[in-house]
Amino acid sequence: MKDLIVFIGESGSGKNFIIDHLLMLYPNDFHVVPQVSSRPQRTGEKEGHPYHFVSREEFLQEIDSRKLAEWQNFNGWYYGTRYEDLVYSQINVLSANPAAARALLKNPSLNTQIVYVKCDDRERLIRSLQREKYPDIKEILRRYDSDLKDFKYLDFDYYILVNNNTRDLYKSEQIIKKELEHYKTLKKLKSYEQSKDNT
Repeated sequence: MKDLIVFIGESGSGKNFIIDHLLMLYPNDFHVVPQVSSRPQRTGEKEGHPYHFVSREEFLQEIDSRKLAEWQNFNGWYYGTRYEDLVYSQINVLSANPAAARALLKNPSLNTQIVYVKCDDRERLIRSLQREKYPDIKEILRRYDSDLKDFKYLDFDYYILVNNNTRDLYKSEQIIKKELEHYKTLKKLKSYEQSKDNT
């Protein structure tokens, strides 16, 4: 079974920043899962980071071929997670919306945990405005409105990481370090038990 951590959070909460930070701290322990999308590639985006870009027809073929662990249709574009992009040797991590997280939790071939990255509205707005030289205000407002609906009712268990400032980031690092050590211990025990059963 493949291990997966899905980071969810409203726009500007810092999900991708935390994932990048995790990779910097623990490059051998975590694997970022690129998602697949039928939407057009944006300026500055590279193939495979953060998405594999395919046509609508190709995406629908992947659904029919059962190549996706989950998929969603959002604003007319398809988004999903391929089984082939998930690995056994590391903890898979990805940033997703609550609908994708819900679908991945229901997938019996994955051991999925959800981390909800929380940030106050003021800080989120500042980050969103500073993200680009000429921010699209209408798009920022659309995302905020969409987040109000998406995060109104979360019907699954999740861990919370607060990400308002550097102090919060340090606390998150300590929590992740502790959980990672616990995870590695459990993996060793499981491996030992399996080898014992095989003898």
